[in-house]
Amino acid sequence: MEVKELCPGHGTGQGIIFSSSGFSLIELLMVLAVVAILLTAVLPDMRHLVAQERTAASVNELRTSLALARSSAITRQTFIHTCSSEDGQTCTRSEHWQMGWIVFEDRNHNKQRDAGENLLHVVGPLGNGTQITLRGSFGIRHYLKYKPDGSAFPNGSFLICHPDSGVGKALVIIHSGRVRLSRRQTSGALVTCN
Repeated sequence: MEVKELCPGHGTGQGIIFSSSGFSLIELLMVLAVVAILLTAVLPDMRHLVAQERTAASVNELRTSLALARSSAITRQTFIHTCSSEDGQTCTRSEHWQMGWIVFEDRNHNKQRDAGENLLHVVGPLGNGTQITLRGSFGIRHYLKYKPDGSAFPNGSFLICHPDSGVGKALVIIHSGRVRLSRRQTSGALVTCN
């Protein structure tokens, strides 16, 4: 809306017209209402998108660690373990891999990192809300072993999920040691987040 007001001139007898424009209170409230509606529609999608990106980053981090473990087992001709670890030095019996994991050379095959065994890779706590669990054969949930021929034990799946994304991913490990990405667990069920 444009408002014009007449200002008297100074000694000339003529007036100068000034123009003033702006928003009324009603127009401002309408704009704020539209912005609020758009934000409520967009924010859940943004949260979902961020959760998917965090899941993808965690998948890549774990896949890199497993590839390193397998290639190290083959090139060093020794047993390489990947296990959950909260301190970055020793294995824990936790199935919560989001707290961190280590890759190390297990010379004495005891599934624990001992003095003198090379620590090859350390991943600390993810801290991004992503959950990672191993569902290995024989109920094994806290370690994965690569043999000198590149094969892996146990077979199973790492389930990687962020609660805001709804559906997660699985890194499926087969006996040959190869890893493939899937949306389904080894049972065929979709990876769902709780």
